Amino acid sequence: MLSEEQKIIKEYRSLCNRILHNDCTDLEHARCMIRLFNHYTGRGKHRWDRKRVPNKQQWKRILGE
Repeated sequence: MLSEEQKIIKEYRSLCNRILHNDCTDLEHARCMIRLFNHYTGRGKHRWDRKRVPNKQQWKRILGE
């Protein structure tokens, strides 16, 4: 049985992979997860609002790649 924390990490990881359309390294996942967490909690969103998610170019700029 997955712990609550593992479930959250798994969810962010799959969300991150969907947005970036590739497999990130664990470090990139951590950066994405922090940004996604701040992004959504900052607006008090309960559901993923796909319209507010950065596109691939914006992610590259955000992540400094």
